[in-house]
Amino acid sequence: MSYDDTSSIVLLNLGQILQVNLSLTLAINTNDLEEYIMKQKRVEYLAISDKLFGNDKNLFSLKDEVKEFELYDIKV
Repeated sequence: MSYDDTSSIVLLNLGQILQVNLSLTLAINTNDLEEYIMKQKRVEYLAISDKLFGNDKNLFSLKDEVKEFELYDIKV
């Protein structure tokens, strides 16, 4: 069983025992995440906070990005 398979099983099982709203912290490229979310249209609401290297800004404060998500009917 690969690492990805094991991770998927763990996440699926956690989803069954944890509350519905789960805050998850990952170190990922937010541009890739945003592109995936917009193309797949899998979310209705989105909040992203960037606190890397002392850069403390959230998606709501970035007006151009907010407009881009609204084009895909995603509320920020």
